[in-house]
Amino acid sequence: MAPQLTVSGSTLIQQLPSSTPGFLRCAGSPFCGGGSGTSTFQPALYPLRQSRRGHTVRADISNDRKPAKRVVAANASKGGAGLAEKGEGTQAVTERGASNPGKMYTPPKEMSSQRVEALRRAARQRPKTAPRQQGPFDWVGELAFGNPIAKGVQKAVGTVAVAAGAGLFREVGPGGVEAPEVDYALRGNFAPVPELEGRMPVRVLEGAVPSGFPDGVYVRNGPNPQFMPKTYRSLTGSLTKYHWFEGDGMLHAVRFQNGKPSYQNKFVGTEGYKLENEAGKPVLMGTLAAGNLLENMAVNSVLHGIGFKQTANTHVVGHHGRLLALMEAGPPHEVDMDDLTTVGVYDFDGQLDFPFTAHPKIDPRNGDMVFFGYAVTPPYCSVGVASKTGELVHKTPLDVKRPTMMHDFAITENYNVILDFPLTFDFQRKLRGGELIEFEPDQPARFGVMPRFGGRESVRWFETATCFAFHTLNAYEDGNEIVLYGCASKNPALSTPPDQSASEWFAEHLGKPDGGLKARLTEWRINLKTGGVTEKMLTPLDFSADMPRINDNYAGFRNRFGYGLVTDTDATVREGMPLHTSIVKYYLPDEKNAQVPIKMEFHNFGPDRFGSEPSFVPRDGATEEDDGWLVCFVYDRNTDTSELLIVDAQRFSEPPVARLAIPQRVPFGLHGSFVPLAA
Repeated sequence: MAPQLTVSGSTLIQQLPSSTPGFLRCAGSPFCGGGSGTSTFQPALYPLRQSRRGHTVRADISNDRKPAKRVVAANASKGGAGLAEKGEGTQAVTERGASNPGKMYTPPKEMSSQRVEALRRAARQRPKTAPRQQGPFDWVGELAFGNPIAKGVQKAVGTVAVAAGAGLFREVGPGGVEAPEVDYALRGNFAPVPELEGRMPVRVLEGAVPSGFPDGVYVRNGPNPQFMPKTYRSLTGSLTKYHWFEGDGMLHAVRFQNGKPSYQNKFVGTEGYKLENEAGKPVLMGTLAAGNLLENMAVNSVLHGIGFKQTANTHVVGHHGRLLALMEAGPPHEVDMDDLTTVGVYDFDGQLDFPFTAHPKIDPRNGDMVFFGYAVTPPYCSVGVASKTGELVHKTPLDVKRPTMMHDFAITENYNVILDFPLTFDFQRKLRGGELIEFEPDQPARFGVMPRFGGRESVRWFETATCFAFHTLNAYEDGNEIVLYGCASKNPALSTPPDQSASEWFAEHLGKPDGGLKARLTEWRINLKTGGVTEKMLTPLDFSADMPRINDNYAGFRNRFGYGLVTDTDATVREGMPLHTSIVKYYLPDEKNAQVPIKMEFHNFGPDRFGSEPSFVPRDGATEEDDGWLVCFVYDRNTDTSELLIVDAQRFSEPPVARLAIPQRVPFGLHGSFVPLAA
């Protein structure tokens, strides 16, 4: 038997022959025979796709001058790995020229020879091509963007990742000395709820479902961890906390049929959800609030064949009779609209080979669904079109010069508009001690405009003043110009720094009139003839709202109205969590030089009542843009219950036409859609 390295009586790693699959090296670590010192973590050059669960194995081992220690993972299904765990408005107009085209886990005391042989067989049988859907974070295995030193890095640097994942993460919170604060995403109405069995009747508290309200399903997606996350610290000192975006996707659906509403909720059955459900506990290390993201992804990849959990928790849309649960880091998951059961990954019969946005757009003229995906290895952005029958009829990579986070985009009648804002991914910056994802205020923001079915060379790039926008409201063509509406901010911060409380963070970035987290409705006019871009803020400085929505029958065409979710700054700062006490109706400019700030109308939820994103439901047979209703979930902290409100869009500030009592609390979530039932 090969020599073993034992720490505190637990066998952590084992010397194995060079034929054993692996992808990690360690240098300067007492656990890996590299001497004393702090471990340095680096991923290999190959996608981390090792798995015992039917995934493609793509691993590689290089021969060093000295025999390397191969880190061996225990079978998670027989123990599992611990989870690392309203005021004066201003008009800002700028013009820029167009740019040229770019529970603590105890490992087994020894590993069986059968397990070793299974690992060897997996390595020998790996295919030369990888059919698995690539995600935007597969950079863990394709690190250096073509950096020639990367091959040397693979040989010279390794990790104690599996040793760490096999027992060296200790729980420190929440509620412990090292991590006393319970994250806001696990408190109050952010706290997760269970999955109920079957469809349940919904009681009408006030009013009635209005005449003309169509039969359909309002379904909203959002993070809801099936097991309560913990905070862990690794042997290397890095802290891993829960991030709201990492919660398992849960769908909350209110079905309207023959005027009678009912409610059902269900988890989206992603691969990560099923892995942890079978284990009966969390086994995947978090990555979005991890002190050492690479360490955590390495542990996940070796132990479970998944670098990070695809949650499908961000949005849900209906297209060609299918209900699709979405997140931007992977493919759609098809969900049965009748009972919310997950059918499986939907990749257009294997044709989808890039990540799929959480915000596709459906052309109201022909039912085409336009989408894009971003990645952190080239190509950094790709675009596709699916016909109304669900066929993938067009896809193309784009020539984007840098990896940036692109959460949303827009369409017009003839064009796609890509948002290239300087929230960048940079591995070398991360290795130098900086942030992997960071906003670069000294870099320009750009819009890419391309024909609907254009190729990679068809994109024209237009620079604008540096900013960031998670979401667009709409876009349309106006002569030689494309008019784009979006919710722009100065600082697209994604999480609270570890040395700052949530209240302090929100006070700094949201509590000030010019706070970087404030999202304001902004109009950009992109001139296709001159190459210039003008920018105009449409809402007051002290106002912040996001999650914009429209009547989707006007997507890509001129619209007069928009809607959004208003941030209550005082409540958010006071309680250290994002809270929204009203929704807003925007009256958009009817001419190019209209006065700002624009007219806004508000629907307030009432004291200690907080809402989620609204969705527009057109009245059957409507001919006016705002002839319909807004539906949204509202949480009442006075009673710790949730309701669905139906608000008349033409009598927006009046009390809702109906308040529906949901059988259980609905946590705050992200995006949703109203999907009509088939006739």
